[in-house]
Amino acid sequence: MERIYPRKVGEHKGLAFILATLCANNQITFLDHFHLNSFTTAKVVQMFIFALNGVPIPKTYHCSTYSKKQLKHAVEFLGFPVVVKQANTSQGTGVFLAKNLPALEKMVKMVLENKNEGNVFLQEFIPNDFEYRIFTTGNKIGAAEKKIRIKNGEFRNNVSLGAKEEFLSITSVKKNILATALKASFVSGIQVAGVDIVETKDGRLFVFEANSCPCLTLNEKISPELKSLAQYLKKCEKNGTIE
Repeated sequence: MERIYPRKVGEHKGLAFILATLCANNQITFLDHFHLNSFTTAKVVQMFIFALNGVPIPKTYHCSTYSKKQLKHAVEFLGFPVVVKQANTSQGTGVFLAKNLPALEKMVKMVLENKNEGNVFLQEFIPNDFEYRIFTTGNKIGAAEKKIRIKNGEFRNNVSLGAKEEFLSITSVKKNILATALKASFVSGIQVAGVDIVETKDGRLFVFEANSCPCLTLNEKISPELKSLAQYLKKCEKNGTIE
């Protein structure tokens, strides 16, 4: 029985949807399930799915066009600073921080004028010193780390933008953080996911994203990600299904 796991589909989301549907119809195992609904690749749709299923997310504001009136409504709802996010980007690109209304208007206009970048949505800013990246494989936790930004003036915790990785033993991470990561990956239909979570000083959790193609640290002396992924794919092959 065949098993198909495309590591990254990039701009070929439509092709991935076709392939996933054919696999499902022919009982061929296909990771990840979210490819069966190609529209769910948009981050704003993922936020909607999280909210519907009780996964904690920052306050989020989205509409098809953003007039000055709508932006004022957004600010009333979110407060400053406002995080501006493009819907189909990765590795921290397309994410901006607006500290006032003129800056917000400028950023939204810039994104919307670039038709290749898709929709934009707005979120409240959640103060943090770092974020957790929880690597999920099916219904298990494969790895856990902290992504700690070290650049002055940077608000994003992306390793691709210079943040430091600190891998943790899974047992050292709070159970509610691990459970939230598993729920986020499950409801979004992503079996192999990198879930980004922030815990505030008062203990509240916020999920920023469940990444369908998380960047893996390839050094096995530092990271257990590759070993966890290999074990999961081997289990899928042995059982003839995915969890």
